[in-house]
Amino acid sequence: MEEEDEEEDDNDEEEQCWCTLLLLLLLFLLHLVRIGEGPQLVTST
Repeated sequence: MEEEDEEEDDNDEEEQCWCTLLLLLLLFLLHLVRIGEGPQLVTST
């Protein structure tokens, strides 16, 4: 029983890692989008 619980804990940790990685990717993409839109807005006006 105890061994099974440990495996479940490992799975939970992996899920948390994936969530954090996805959040970091989203923030990184948003940052790139802002950088990309910045110059375009300046040149278009």
